[in-house]
Amino acid sequence: MESPVVLDQKPARNTEHRIPPLQPEQPRRNLWWLWTLILAALVYGGYRFYQAQVAKHAALAAAEQQKIANRQISVVVTPAHLGDMPVTLSGLGSVTAFQTVTVKTRIDGQLTRVVFREGQFVHQGDLLAEIDPRTYQVQVGWAF
Repeated sequence: MESPVVLDQKPARNTEHRIPPLQPEQPRRNLWWLWTLILAALVYGGYRFYQAQVAKHAALAAAEQQKIANRQISVVVTPAHLGDMPVTLSGLGSVTAFQTVTVKTRIDGQLTRVVFREGQFVHQGDLLAEIDPRTYQVQVGWAF
């Protein structure tokens, strides 16, 4: 019996397409702390700029108030006197009376005279209007 022959076969090397050996990578520096520092500096600068603007506006407002407070005001004196003070208000709207009255007569006739003015206060027993009395004088038998 023959012993089996084991051949040590190695894969054939392809010399045309060699892959270059991998070079170990340079460790990347972590620069997150630098970016954080730059961002913090920008935020701080913006905050300081905002504070300067607020202080500037406050100083301008205070100067304006001081200017108003120091302004001289001229005063004119005149003797007091009694009299009506005309007050005129103009505007759009409607006026409604607090109380209204409907006047009904007991007789019919033609009005000859109205004694009251619109808006005038009247009391019980006041003469408001006169009706032409001739019609009723004829009925009663009176003649002028």
